[in-house]
Amino acid sequence: MNSEASIGVGTVLGRRYALQRPIGSGGFGTVWHALDQRVGRPVAVKTLQQLEDSVVQSFRREAGLLGSVSSPHIVRVLDAELEGPTPYLVMELLDGPSIRHQLAARGPMSVEFALGVVHELLLGLCALHRRAIVHLDIKPANVVLSPNGTKLIDFGISRPGAIDRWDSSMLRGTPPYLAPELLTKQEPDVRTDLYGVGLLLYEMLSGRPAFDGTKPVAAVLADVREGRRTPLRIHCPWLSVTVTAFVRTALATDPEDRFADAEEMLAALDLVRRSETDQASSRPPTAHVPWPRIAARVAVSRVEALMANVRVRQRFLRRGGRARFFDDIRLKPWVSLSEYRRLLDSAYAVIGQTALAEITRARIVEESREGPFVEAARRSRDELGALLSGYWKTAFRDAGGVRVSNDSRGLRLTIVGASSQFRNSLGWRTALTGSLIGVLEVAGLSGSVRLREEDGVVSWFMDLDGGPSRFQLDDVKPTHRAEELIGGRYRSLRPLGSGAFGQVWEAHDTHLDRSVAIKWVDEGVDSAALRERASLLAAVRSNHVVRVLDLESADDRPFLVMELANGPTLATVLGDVLPFESVCALGKDALGGLAAMHSVGAVHGSVSPSSLLLSHDHGERRLKWIGFDIGEPSRLPPGYAAPELVRGSAPTTQSDVFALGAILFQLLSGQLPFPPSHHGDARELRKAMEETPWIVVSTLGRIPQRVSPVLERALTPDPRDRYRDAGEMRDACASVFA
Repeated sequence: MNSEASIGVGTVLGRRYALQRPIGSGGFGTVWHALDQRVGRPVAVKTLQQLEDSVVQSFRREAGLLGSVSSPHIVRVLDAELEGPTPYLVMELLDGPSIRHQLAARGPMSVEFALGVVHELLLGLCALHRRAIVHLDIKPANVVLSPNGTKLIDFGISRPGAIDRWDSSMLRGTPPYLAPELLTKQEPDVRTDLYGVGLLLYEMLSGRPAFDGTKPVAAVLADVREGRRTPLRIHCPWLSVTVTAFVRTALATDPEDRFADAEEMLAALDLVRRSETDQASSRPPTAHVPWPRIAARVAVSRVEALMANVRVRQRFLRRGGRARFFDDIRLKPWVSLSEYRRLLDSAYAVIGQTALAEITRARIVEESREGPFVEAARRSRDELGALLSGYWKTAFRDAGGVRVSNDSRGLRLTIVGASSQFRNSLGWRTALTGSLIGVLEVAGLSGSVRLREEDGVVSWFMDLDGGPSRFQLDDVKPTHRAEELIGGRYRSLRPLGSGAFGQVWEAHDTHLDRSVAIKWVDEGVDSAALRERASLLAAVRSNHVVRVLDLESADDRPFLVMELANGPTLATVLGDVLPFESVCALGKDALGGLAAMHSVGAVHGSVSPSSLLLSHDHGERRLKWIGFDIGEPSRLPPGYAAPELVRGSAPTTQSDVFALGAILFQLLSGQLPFPPSHHGDARELRKAMEETPWIVVSTLGRIPQRVSPVLERALTPDPRDRYRDAGEMRDACASVFA
């Protein structure tokens, strides 16, 4: 039965609400612009389109719960009629565009604005979920940017939080915005709404939906079920790792891999926003972006111990430290973290890693032997983790957040949102590592503390392995004194990574006032071969290859000066099955850059996903080649090395082609054509490459027919049967990647 057969413009509901015009419909009802004749204000009235018992009961239950929700970010329910022949809801009438209209009018939104929208939306979902309501239809059309903040609307397909006997016959909604579990027999819950928030943030940042709604419905639903979407970094390579990781977690295909609830997602968002604020504050601080500070009670004993060393004190003063720093730290409750970091870095340079770690270990032992660390550790590891988290929050103000997780081996502390100077301070890293060793000691635990940095996120692992307490600091060591100009021109700023043939640092070119990358070349590399190699690379002219600017030396050690390209590597998007269109775009860029190298006689030699950077140049997205070999070739990861390289041959243009073919195969299928984990050793892997028929490889990888012949020739085991170089492969792909 249709409840709206007699409802139309001019109808007055409840002798009060005069319907003036329809403003939207969806799910089970229609929303009307109406006038509340009693108080003379415009309102929105939602009426049911169907009067089946199940629909009416669901509507009444939803309306009763929703009417009790109090949140500025959920459309407010003003009145309701739930028992009469025409059930309806009366809600506030919102002014302002929806996210859908805003995107259509202005395109992608800034990171700051988009994260602000998500913050308000999650606050609304927290209130909604506490009332056991899941929205199930979060999409750009259902989020309004009102003058009073973000508002979630259209609860037409909402369901109670506990849904019995869910099946796909209950499914309503727009295909590109459906969560994977809605397409199966799995029951949706609050995590379904969190998936919708992830879709919304993806679209606000990129300007396009995560799943292409122009495809046939069956194809869209298949993409949703399999999580087959273009990673956000392909569209927006300038985004930070924290933002993309946040989106990726929200959009996990399995609800178990998402945030547990809106409150957990809100806490994670807070760390993301702190990180983004820090990255935006490379300019002088303002009242809105306070300097990070450290509690004086935490720093004073360490400062006293380090200042007692005359050489450390002298180094600290030469590096810009204030003579009154120690006096200040005893008088003030909070001091600048930058000053404290400068002292720690001075101590690292003068007394070394081991001594600095021992000083901080001794301080934490002295301060905590009878303190809360001991009692917490005696009770449970969870309590120790909570104490460490609380300690960070009370001791470090505006210095980033800490996330503590627990597993079978021990604890992991992840520092998120800290400033780059803080993260890259070798003195700070060593001091915190020593402090954590002290925590293990006072807690009566034994094990090791390891440090790891992945894409700018720093983590300390406290492995409780039963051995003697010790630390392992796998970090980049300075190759020169920070005060000096390298080659009389370059001042190093921070380490970017360490490869097979030396460290890579970001540096400032004082002559041209620009940032560059410096790659130090390890001892033992033949200088003549190095110069020839550098000359070849410097001759490459392509927007898809990081440009080599110069070859210099300092203290008889050579280094390359290169263009500084920022962005994540292609390795960060592996594991996702990319749409064919995305692989085509990436393949064109990669082939273009590699062909430019091959055209001047330069062999890359280290072709792997870590050698391709997703950069963003002046508003344009580009894939750039980095990490080429200098001198002797480095060893490629298994699966990318052609069979002849496994046998010990030197890299050639044909081996570069093989590795690029493996990368394209992996982007299309989610796995390498010859996964190393499937084979016992290098000999078995090479045998599989040489003997497995292509029809088997392509079928297992579900490679599209149009690209299969190209990959078959690129991945053929005999180099004589491959494309002779990337230029020939690029020409063969012209029609495929069009």
